[in-house]
Amino acid sequence: MMNRLLLIFILIWLAASSVVAQTAIPVAWIDLADGTLWIASDSSTPPQAVQASGVSSAVWSPNGQYIAYIDASNTPHQVIVINPDTPEESIIQTMIDPDEPILGYLTWQGNDALWVNTFFQNTPQSLIETNWSLWRLALADGTLQPVGQGRAYPHPTDGQVAVIDSGRYPDEAGQIQILDAVLNPTLTESFAAVGNASHLGWVPRMVVWRGETLRMVLPDPDVLYRETSLSIVDYTPSIGGQVVAQLDVRFNVFGGVQWSPDGEWFAYTTLSDDLTQQHIDVVSVDSQIPQRLVENISTVQWIMWRDALTLVTAEQLYTWTPETGLVSFDTPIQSAAQMSDGAIVVLTLERQVGILSGETITIITDTTPTSSLVGVNP
Repeated sequence: MMNRLLLIFILIWLAASSVVAQTAIPVAWIDLADGTLWIASDSSTPPQAVQASGVSSAVWSPNGQYIAYIDASNTPHQVIVINPDTPEESIIQTMIDPDEPILGYLTWQGNDALWVNTFFQNTPQSLIETNWSLWRLALADGTLQPVGQGRAYPHPTDGQVAVIDSGRYPDEAGQIQILDAVLNPTLTESFAAVGNASHLGWVPRMVVWRGETLRMVLPDPDVLYRETSLSIVDYTPSIGGQVVAQLDVRFNVFGGVQWSPDGEWFAYTTLSDDLTQQHIDVVSVDSQIPQRLVENISTVQWIMWRDALTLVTAEQLYTWTPETGLVSFDTPIQSAAQMSDGAIVVLTLERQVGILSGETITIITDTTPTSSLVGVNP
């Protein structure tokens, strides 16, 4: 009798474990046609519309417990934070600044604060001409704190944050500040603004924290899709900025770079001589010798580096590590995003949303409209 009860208990435990594994990774996406934000846990549960329209961007918290998104259905825009288990109950719903009503980027700092950018103009003619004011929003009480201009790149664990203003080429230099946990500056340095890229979109793709040091790729100020100088600079509060490497490459600054988690390697896109095709290179900071991974592709959909560098092109999916080299998979997908637990959520060519594991995609939803997947901080 005892053995039978034990067997029944084990079967019940296994069934419960299967359900948890199936629903542990909710996925989210934005319908680009109308801005509806959707959430789904598994293929057995219909997706739930969190907001019916007007969502312009969204990002998961690092622990996967919250989604922050911008409600752009009215002006001024609002920042809304929800728990996906109870999406009808907003944890935060706030306007940032009525004088700067258009919101830009959202970046989590840990799981209890958000960094928010605002535009200066209602309908900016150019990103270069906008005023990227920066605010810190505390989830505990909704407190808003203005923190100058630029984009925030929080340290993953210790409360520091780098605030980087890319400047205005050629007249206004860029600036990097490192702030401590109570937002006091511990380092302030300038750098030459980058031609054809003097806006903030490229900044987060250029930096990686290495302990107390922020490592950053700085392109030549006059880069215009040509052979150019590329500097690797370490910024440490007690030391300042130090150039640790320099390369001469044809660098696509708008593509940014993707750092390995330890900051020892980075991948980047480079353009063909006629500027019609892209190549993907990877380089070690120590060796400073680029390796060509993929060449002559029309589009690089997505690049991520966790345990391995993962590349999504319009043609194929690839992974790369220094030990394994380049591995290609016959799993063509449209786009992908990284989840808080390291899982990869993908949009297939048939516009189905699923979870990628190796070459296998577990489909979560049936065909969706053209969508933007929601992941963690870029």
